[in-house]
Amino acid sequence: MTISQSNNESNGTQPPKLPTTQGYGQYPLHDRSQRPLKVIVVGAGPSGIAALIELKKLPHVEILCFEKNADVGGTWLETRYPGAACDVASHAYQYSFDYKTDWSRHFSPAEEIGEYFISVAKKHDLYNRITFNSRVIGAEWDDDTGLWRVQVARDISSPESDAIVEDHLAHVFINAGDTAADIERFNNNPEYYKAFRKQIEQQMNENFAASIKNSEAQEKGRQWAEKMMSSAIASPELREKLIPSWELGCRRLTPSLPYLKAIQEPNVNIIRTGIRRITEKGIETDDGEVHEVDTLICATGFNTSFSSRFNIVGRNGVSLRTMWKAKGPEAYLGMAIAGLPNYFTLLGPNCPIANGSLIPCIESSARYIAQAIQKIQTDQIRSLDVKQPIQDAFNDYVQEVHKDLVWTGSCQSWYKDRKSGRVVAVWPGSSIHFMEMIASPRWEDFDIKYINSNPFSFMGNGISQREAKGEDLTYYLDDMVSEVKA
Repeated sequence: MTISQSNNESNGTQPPKLPTTQGYGQYPLHDRSQRPLKVIVVGAGPSGIAALIELKKLPHVEILCFEKNADVGGTWLETRYPGAACDVASHAYQYSFDYKTDWSRHFSPAEEIGEYFISVAKKHDLYNRITFNSRVIGAEWDDDTGLWRVQVARDISSPESDAIVEDHLAHVFINAGDTAADIERFNNNPEYYKAFRKQIEQQMNENFAASIKNSEAQEKGRQWAEKMMSSAIASPELREKLIPSWELGCRRLTPSLPYLKAIQEPNVNIIRTGIRRITEKGIETDDGEVHEVDTLICATGFNTSFSSRFNIVGRNGVSLRTMWKAKGPEAYLGMAIAGLPNYFTLLGPNCPIANGSLIPCIESSARYIAQAIQKIQTDQIRSLDVKQPIQDAFNDYVQEVHKDLVWTGSCQSWYKDRKSGRVVAVWPGSSIHFMEMIASPRWEDFDIKYINSNPFSFMGNGISQREAKGEDLTYYLDDMVSEVKA
């Protein structure tokens, strides 16, 4: 990996130059200051913000973030139509390290959510690291230099970087609130607010039990949902059309009673037949009937595919599109992709988007990626690339476990790949399961190539960081319990 030797004083002092003649580094073990890195973060949505905050903690890492919009927030900057909100309770849809107690509603408006993420970015001084109105249009791995060459549209040359982190987040929306008394108590009593938030997230995480097919929790949840819909829909014929027969959670839930009320208005006609084509007069359905309309509104939602919004070319000139052409999107732990060295994505294929509390999973993913970047830096690694057989084995495991989960149910869902029918969007377990799984990276799952021919050159000249800095050399006694004899 070719390392830029430009000055980089964003964290600490200027790093010394790399040795040029010695067979081993003339520096202490894991001396991070000898290896400045450049990392590109694509996107400044909730995931990108979390990644930037974690990466800022790494010494001598230059971070460039390219955001196609004029501000941070991603989905929550772009989605501002009337009534837009999040289907996750606002008190749970925020970072653990920066919380807001005065949400206007339990399910807050999109604009308020966007302002929250803007405030976090300002608090952590991220704006000076983000280039706005700049869209990444391509990235190509150079195996000779161990660098990514990234193309950015908007008067910017093609920068090189040691690693790429991609932000990905799509969400759906609804609307409902905390009283003024609640907000005042949240503000004045941190312990009370903490208990309140823990209660919400406890329930969210416990709900995963209902995602197991034929479980007691699944049966109870389905009975509750069916009873609620039956009481809200007056017409037996309409109930037959709208109450699904598949497992609860097979498709993403939309907790919206106003929707059920609206579709029962006399000027609404529910048609369940598939669309064959759109004609100049209206819509032709699969049964051959043409429904003439004056206006056609395509309420098809967001692009929920995991295909990158730009062309990515990895090792041996193979693009990500080619890699995923046969079986659909596949990754390792939802973050790394075989054949794309030093490339990481947040909320990639089989990430925990429907498995419990999401934001803590984003934070855990950002920490995992920061650990990988730090290892690349400290161990003098040229490239870190997940092994293809490991990725294949992981995905075999994913599909096997999903046989017992609701996302392989009989519904049509964007959680599944349209061609293969495999579940590509959801983690095969709970959010807690995901966070525990990625807490300690399994480096043995990666193909590691080092800068030097001897992979142990990072061990340096035989002394530790503590010795070099004149620190306490008896730290191993810090936890010793002193016993005083009478």
